Amino acid sequence: MKKTPFKILCILLALALIASAFSGCSGKVGNLDENVEVVEDSDDVISVNMLMEDESDTFELTDNNGNVLTLVPIYGCDGTTMIAAYIMSVKDAAGNELDQTAYPNLKAVILVDLTDEVYSLVYENDELVTVKSLADDDGYIIAMQDTMDYDEDGDKEEYFKVSTKLDSTSHLFIKLDSEDNATPINVTVEENADGTKTVTDEKGNKTTAKDTKDAKGLNEVVEEDKKQQEEDKKQQEQDETTTKPADEPTTQAPDDSGDEDDPTAGYTCIVLSKNGQVKTDATNVSVEGSVASGGTEIHIDGAGDNSKYYITSETDSFLGQIVLELHVEDDVEVKFNNVTINTQKKTAVKLVNADAVKDKESDSEESGSGLGTTGSSLNTAAPKVELSFTGTNSFTANGSGKNGTIYSECKLGIKGHGTAYIDGGANLSGICSTESITIKNSTLYITSKAKQGISCDKKVLINSGASINIESLGDGIHCNKFELDGVDADGVSADSTVTISSIYSTNCADGIDADNQIIIDGGTLTVTATSTGKYALKVRKVINGASNGYFEINGGVVTASGSLNSTPTSCGQYTVVATSRAATTISAGDYSSSSDTTAFICSPCGATSASTSSASGKVTWKGNIGTASL
Repeated sequence: MKKTPFKILCILLALALIASAFSGCSGKVGNLDENVEVVEDSDDVISVNMLMEDESDTFELTDNNGNVLTLVPIYGCDGTTMIAAYIMSVKDAAGNELDQTAYPNLKAVILVDLTDEVYSLVYENDELVTVKSLADDDGYIIAMQDTMDYDEDGDKEEYFKVSTKLDSTSHLFIKLDSEDNATPINVTVEENADGTKTVTDEKGNKTTAKDTKDAKGLNEVVEEDKKQQEEDKKQQEQDETTTKPADEPTTQAPDDSGDEDDPTAGYTCIVLSKNGQVKTDATNVSVEGSVASGGTEIHIDGAGDNSKYYITSETDSFLGQIVLELHVEDDVEVKFNNVTINTQKKTAVKLVNADAVKDKESDSEESGSGLGTTGSSLNTAAPKVELSFTGTNSFTANGSGKNGTIYSECKLGIKGHGTAYIDGGANLSGICSTESITIKNSTLYITSKAKQGISCDKKVLINSGASINIESLGDGIHCNKFELDGVDADGVSADSTVTISSIYSTNCADGIDADNQIIIDGGTLTVTATSTGKYALKVRKVINGASNGYFEINGGVVTASGSLNSTPTSCGQYTVVATSRAATTISAGDYSSSSDTTAFICSPCGATSASTSSASGKVTWKGNIGTASL
């Protein structure tokens, strides 16, 4: 099976988009028939809004007859991309509840389309496109036919296994079952004499099922679950009262002494919940948008009362975006604890300088040019933001634009002893900043299939025990200045490790592309740039012969293997620069020394690192390593 999500092809009939109203359009959907029509948001037919109250797992769409459908999202294997929806209830334009006689598609599964970050209904011959789906005796959906050719294998008759879950707050979550979050699991469906179906899963387990329209409705399932939870709660309270000793008080005053081990102490807490819901007491935090409109936007306006935010999650994957809008005097810390954010928008985390003249996101030039010519001026004051990570965190943006999954117009610091996976997807850089970036302690895995791993208009400083792995199609790090240090600002020694490699074997860009300088004072730096004519380590001003260009290697373990490399202007340790030599003829045993440090810069690419030269003094050498005598 081809691991590709559900694709929508839309032939636009109107090109003009107005801020408050959209013209309808129609076209093919997936691999459906030619006359399948997508009806998008228009002035008179489709209305999209998310229910922001108790039923946070549902949303509403209005059909072309003015009926309001309350829908439960059904997600693909990734658990974040909606591919279909279950009709839980229907009201007519006057607000009257419709039963199945009045609305035959009640309890059916229908196709939905996402265009321009707005969900809409899919029609064929003026009828909603339904998807054959099966539910067990309890009303849980367990199988769905591949009407949309989700896996693009041409088989629209096959059935996929579906997982339907209710959480502790009676909220539904429905998705295609998958072992790897990418490949759906096939099930077989057999017709029984009594009209029911038998669903056999991949392990041979058999379940009797009915079409969802003939089965118990999910609204009944939710109500029964709520009622059962209320009964369980009452029983628990009764049991606790019965077993409590007579002299023990029934209530306990809150403990105001404080908890030194509480990781949230001193922080304003923000909890990410299912279906784009957010829990917080902060007065400067607002929520806009919905899952139905492409994701929730969490806006943090200004530094707030204590300028420290603790963001955690109650859901495996939050569909939305976090936006901090700050002023130049603000100094903010945002701590992420085991958070996974997926968004269809341009960024997952956006740090905005509200006092800047313009937002670089709207610029036509490529972000992170390294020249300081885009976004805010090099001399403009900017807010300070420190992102810290605890546990394992993941940030993915599936939108398009010229910025990154994490985008900053602030002086950005990244720290913490946790891990963050930052994926720019098919269109974005991993991290993009108009201001300086300092990284310490954190473990980062940064991927971009289209642009830079890290794009920064100013200085990138890495020190104090950071571990960074970058794979990108564009430059691994694109900046004005790059510095790798073995100590932090307080003089604490802790080497960092930075590994940069091309994500593809050809057509990739440079490893580190700096305009003014590269300075390496410690740590371990390994850079591989495999494409012809590209640099592993590149300093533009050194290449151009400018007097204020610097490429210094003063310590650490450096291996730079690329088609080209800038020549160091200064070496504070033994350094071998090899050119015009087939990389495959060079091995780590060619040179040795009692020194523990090594710098080995090789062109063309592909060589392994060599030890420090045995020659006395500090050596920068070019030529045939295999026959040299130093």
